[in-house]
Amino acid sequence: MKLLNALKPTFQRASNGFPWTPLGIASALLFAVLLKTYAFQQLDLVWLVVSYGALGLLAVSTLLVIAGTLRVHLGLRSAARAPGPKSASNPGSSNPENTVVVDTIAGQTATVPFPCPTLARWPLIRLRRSWAQPHTTDVRATTNRTEQARLHHRVHTQQLTRHLIIEDVLGLCRVTLTRTHHQPLRCLPHTGTLNQLPRFLSMTGGDEIPHPMGIDDGDRTDIRRYVAGDPARFLHWKVFGRTRKLMVRIPERALSQSRRTVAYFVAGPGDEPTAGVATHMLTANPSSTPTGLGAPTGLGIEWTFQADGQASSTRHPHGAIDQILKASTTPNQQAAGLHTFVQTALKEGPAQVLVFAPHQAGPWVEQVQALVRTQNVPVQILIGVDGWRTPEPPRWMAPLKRHHPPPPEWAQATKLHATLQQLGRSHCHVHVVDRMKGREISPQEFTP
Repeated sequence: MKLLNALKPTFQRASNGFPWTPLGIASALLFAVLLKTYAFQQLDLVWLVVSYGALGLLAVSTLLVIAGTLRVHLGLRSAARAPGPKSASNPGSSNPENTVVVDTIAGQTATVPFPCPTLARWPLIRLRRSWAQPHTTDVRATTNRTEQARLHHRVHTQQLTRHLIIEDVLGLCRVTLTRTHHQPLRCLPHTGTLNQLPRFLSMTGGDEIPHPMGIDDGDRTDIRRYVAGDPARFLHWKVFGRTRKLMVRIPERALSQSRRTVAYFVAGPGDEPTAGVATHMLTANPSSTPTGLGAPTGLGIEWTFQADGQASSTRHPHGAIDQILKASTTPNQQAAGLHTFVQTALKEGPAQVLVFAPHQAGPWVEQVQALVRTQNVPVQILIGVDGWRTPEPPRWMAPLKRHHPPPPEWAQATKLHATLQQLGRSHCHVHVVDRMKGREISPQEFTP
């Protein structure tokens, strides 16, 4: 098995360069046998004409595909050698078109510069394009200098790997060229119909609401019974004079609404809707100061953000969005740096913890549970989904259900329900947001 895996790239390169497809090989063998058996041995002129015509068509298609491949190869090489000023973003490139940073949004069509012959006027052959990295199938050429692509997921990359497929219209011959070019590309996650989300607030130590779990801070306006070791200067003698009980003054324990947020993005399977929700919160008036508690201020007045696979945190919206994009390349982290990030961020003062998590459970659930056990801080979890449910099919369609897979919304609801059950043991406050409908899903809707 290891030997086959090692030889697989070699076989793939050889098959990409071999001009005949399985259909072309089968056609050549078939008409060669017909030519020898019926045309030569039985002197059948009909099969003679048909066999020669089919083999001639195969030969012409092969020559055209090879010539088209050479045309594309020479065109790419001449474009790479085109003179041009070197750019600061790509000092090793002499082609200025490859230094253009392409910004787009998932689901929208982006125009990407790529000088390449289109072979639009060549007979019997065509040129198809696809991207291997990042993967997408919706690619088409617009001119000899640009192409249009539609990405379905967030992407942050500095180079593109393309498959250029030169083939005939009958599918008899095909040659695939694989080329990697320097091309900065940023594709933001789609925010759907999100307009205004509820403000996620929690309680931290403060001076507004008296509470026994608050922090000892402020004036000594509270009292308790005297215990051995209390300083005598804090004794409340007036209370002792009335009740004959020794009482001492202590700072009031109080809570106030948290104005500082520590946010962490968990990368994993099914995190694209959550990435859209996080992007929306980061771009909702990130630079303005809120005038009230109901104003849409994203993550709040003061916040710190970090995503999976990133070595440091950020407090700038653009830096946070870049971390979300880069996290798509590290889907196996599963909140590995959550505990360290929160522990470091809390050294600057009390704050609430907001975790952006995918709807599919994974090792990140255990990381969140461990965080709740070890850190005495409020933890809120935000999960994004794309649609929640589809209407239940009528009963007369029940016999047909076994032949059709369930819609993706039902599979998503099942995974989300299992995730919520695991998070319920950690006593976290979970918010589920529907990216497509732009609303938060109530707890009554969680049952799949």
